[in-house]
Amino acid sequence: MANDINLINSVEEVEALIAEEEARQETAYSEIGKLYYVKHSTDCEEDFKPYIEELASGAARIEECKKRILTIKGIGTCPKCGAYTKSTSLFCTACGALLKEGAEVPAPPKETVACSRCGSEMKKNMRFCTVCGNPLTAPEQLADAIPPTRIYEPEKADAPIEEPAAPAEVAPVQETPAVEPAAEPVAEPVVTPAVELPAVGEPVPTAPAAPKPEPVRDPYAAPEPSVICPMCGKVSAPGMRFCVACGTRLTEEPAPAPAQQSYAVRRCQNCGHISANPAMPFCTECGTRLN
Repeated sequence: MANDINLINSVEEVEALIAEEEARQETAYSEIGKLYYVKHSTDCEEDFKPYIEELASGAARIEECKKRILTIKGIGTCPKCGAYTKSTSLFCTACGALLKEGAEVPAPPKETVACSRCGSEMKKNMRFCTVCGNPLTAPEQLADAIPPTRIYEPEKADAPIEEPAAPAEVAPVQETPAVEPAAEPVAEPVVTPAVELPAVGEPVPTAPAAPKPEPVRDPYAAPEPSVICPMCGKVSAPGMRFCVACGTRLTEEPAPAPAQQSYAVRRCQNCGHISANPAMPFCTECGTRLN
């Protein structure tokens, strides 16, 4: 311990060790006092008597306070086993001892009732005896239990009985005469006009060509965008090639198609061979010089 203290260089740590040791000493003093009180409470020395008497009187006051709390809460103690029980209880719930002298123990409720005529045992909810038919409940209770089916009123007994009203007369339904179905019209025969054939040698007339159907426009296709003049900013209708305000061309002219290169054809005067190459100075067949 001395070596550990010599290694400490902080005042706060040394003071913490002192407080810890003082707490241990207080605990030891308390344990010594309790042990002496337990062993020498009756044969202690004169110097210790005042402290022992103070401890005994304090313990007695604590017990009285605890009993008062139980009384306020309506809890008592069993005189036989000391268990806590309610003040209204007749028996202890721990040992079954009787808590109140002279208290009458209530008999358990009966689940059956005896018939007053034949003495047969019936259940409590039965209204008549199943052996002799004697009513088991009082007449007034029986009348309350069975609802009346009809209430007799003497004031209305002499009232004349109203006869039910006669049903209203229903007008007879007029019969509709049956309608004969109309005769179906007979279709007239279709007469096809005779076709005159052209004479021999005459040209056969041809039928006129059917008009070409107009292209069907897709209703879901996007509309053709309008054209904006780059010079004046005028908006023209789709498909316009020139601006209607300043005449500026709105669409680019298509590039001209490349001209097909034509090659001069040269014929040999000697053998008639045709040479496709205009730069060839001699015939490739006979060697004659080409003009």
